[in-house]
Amino acid sequence: MKKLLFACLLFSALASCNQDAESTAKPETTKPITVTVPSRSCYLYTTNGDTFSLKLTIADAKVMGTLNYNFAQKDDNTGFLEGSNVNKVIVADYTFTSEGQKSVREVAFQRVGNDYVEGFGEMTELNGKMVFKDRNAIKFEEKMVYKSVSCR
Repeated sequence: MKKLLFACLLFSALASCNQDAESTAKPETTKPITVTVPSRSCYLYTTNGDTFSLKLTIADAKVMGTLNYNFAQKDDNTGFLEGSNVNKVIVADYTFTSEGQKSVREVAFQRVGNDYVEGFGEMTELNGKMVFKDRNAIKFEEKMVYKSVSCR
């Protein structure tokens, strides 16, 4: 019992001393932590029986998602994309499967209002993937507008 009482008194004294030391210490200045919650959005383009779907997850300048080209009269392309989102323009590597073969090519989308417009330009092969020859020459004509839709 004496040992327990002694331990309680010692703990109480140490806690009191520690409290005094904390109250005289200068408070640390901390910077606020900003947490970016990724935004998720879905888009759809349909024409003449073709349906193209784009699902994006964007966090700051990084973008990931899926892109599927479902053609009415040809084989489908299904895959995922990963790249950057700068000044409302996404440029990403699109890794996809078509006719059982896996390929990689760059894709580009420009944000217009709540939608995205797919960009096209001259391509060249570089290190096993197709890339835009000149990203500054990508044309974002509003022929292929991916309309914002509810993600299901």
